[in-house]
Amino acid sequence: FIGPFVQSFSEARGAAAAVFQLIDEGNDANANETDVWKEDIESIYNISGDIEFSDVNFIYPSRKDAPALRNLSFIARAGQTTALVGSSGCGKYFQKQKG
Repeated sequence: FIGPFVQSFSEARGAAAAVFQLIDEGNDANANETDVWKEDIESIYNISGDIEFSDVNFIYPSRKDAPALRNLSFIARAGQTTALVGSSGCGKYFQKQKG
């Protein structure tokens, strides 16, 4: 009976951690939204080269006996679109354990 609630709590805790991390970064009330977006866009366009993920490992905190990723390696090529896709709450924003 309590199993689904534990899983939901675990997923919510993971999502909340990402939100709290953003809050901890601070809020500049004087920031101009246009300038912020401009900086983000400029930083995206200034990326050159590939991004390589090498031997990435990940284990959900609630399932330590079942690794979700083990030695995952791939290259996101410059100029190509690469996406990490998964349902809401599945752990896309968790930090890796290794790699």
